[in-house]
Amino acid sequence: MSNLIFKFYLQIILFLTIYSQISILSPYNLVEKFYNKKIEMAYGQVGLQSNFYIRGQIYMDTITESHDACTPLTGLDLKRRNDTIYDENYKILLAYRGTCSFSQKARNAQEAGASMLIVINQGNTPIKNVIFNEESNDIYIPVALINYDDGKIIENFIKFNPGSKILTEVNFSPLNQNEKKAIDFRLFFSSSEPKAYKLIGKIGEYLEKFGEQVVFTPHYVVHQDPYYSKENPRININCLGPYCYFPKETTIVKDGQKIMMEDIRQKCMFNYSKKKSPSLYYEYMSTFSKECIINKKTLNEMCSKNTLQALGYPQNYLDKCVADSFGVNDLYSSAYIEKENKILKDEYDTILKYKLKSFPAVIFDDMTIYGAIKESTIIIYLCNNVKYKPDICNSYINKSIKMPGKKMIYFLIFLLVIINIFLFFMCKKYIIQRIDDRVTSGNIDIDSRINNVINNYFALKNSSNDYKAFDNKNESKSSQVIEMREGSVGTI
Repeated sequence: MSNLIFKFYLQIILFLTIYSQISILSPYNLVEKFYNKKIEMAYGQVGLQSNFYIRGQIYMDTITESHDACTPLTGLDLKRRNDTIYDENYKILLAYRGTCSFSQKARNAQEAGASMLIVINQGNTPIKNVIFNEESNDIYIPVALINYDDGKIIENFIKFNPGSKILTEVNFSPLNQNEKKAIDFRLFFSSSEPKAYKLIGKIGEYLEKFGEQVVFTPHYVVHQDPYYSKENPRININCLGPYCYFPKETTIVKDGQKIMMEDIRQKCMFNYSKKKSPSLYYEYMSTFSKECIINKKTLNEMCSKNTLQALGYPQNYLDKCVADSFGVNDLYSSAYIEKENKILKDEYDTILKYKLKSFPAVIFDDMTIYGAIKESTIIIYLCNNVKYKPDICNSYINKSIKMPGKKMIYFLIFLLVIINIFLFFMCKKYIIQRIDDRVTSGNIDIDSRINNVINNYFALKNSSNDYKAFDNKNESKSSQVIEMREGSVGTI
């Protein structure tokens, strides 16, 4: 009976070990060592017990010989340098299994500042056979297990490529892939932000490829007016009823009312596109950005209607949707600006629900991303979290980690030329300085030496001329003697 209980308990423990994958993003000469750029990972009941996504660098304690993180990692400082959620400053510690418990390793990694611990398994034991259940209340970082061969490849790369950064992405959700629901993707921005249009234009074409696996919802940023009351409503250029938007210094339009009216129109267009065609919203945003934001640098009803006309869509729906959101029959009277707008109320309630403090922001299910939001961050996350991956995932991820483009290569060549020119002049200056040092060392006067050499040269030259003249004189006398002798002989 006790054996049956033990087997049942063991099955529960093994069930708690869930499997996922680690994606190696760069450098490319390490990426190509793994099949499909993935590493099999087991995630057990140690540390963080929820969904998580980490994009960061892999580190290893190279000081100790065992690399097992069983002792305090005093030689490593893995603390992040800022509060940005999605960046490459997350530090992931890689350590070998053995000597101590998983909890002890995780505790030491956590105290050193690591955001995650990846443990390398021992020998050829499959990670699915490892009992991985050491739950501890004081550990809040996730802990994963990978196969020995995969871990050894990474360790050797770190050993023989000191200074190289290994960028990786770890995605985990306890949901079974077959039961996985659609990803709830929400983007919070303002219609006055040019960068938001550019981002939506880029991701729009990709979102259609994911189909029903991704549910995208745009949200528009509004704030509540603390001085507003229904009994004594106030008129403010930046407010519509109890809701306000305060333009930034970089905002094209400085009128909060105009910005929020465009927010309402865009939200109406999104709701209309859900009923008719998902592409309508992206087409509207792209055309509106080009015609109104970039060319005319304005936000108004006329520009919005011209955009609809250019796309060939009816305008009566938009007028009715905006009027209904204020609870009025039409917008001919300006009295509507004092009323509470239903669309703005829903947007503000959503911001409160997710406790958002800064914008722009992205939410994937229950995970929030702040700061500089990139197209690559969104697409890579979606690719790694959907069951059926469209073809764009492979091409996009490969493109994001490929070698530098032509512009980067030209820049590097130009930089090398500048460095070589700089080194040439520095070497030239150094050589001249060394010559000057040699000349002036020992109080030697180079000018005097040159004068002495020149004087000696001319002195020697004059001396040689004297000798030559002397030789020529003697030679002429001797020839005369010979001639006289020959003449004397001839006469006899």
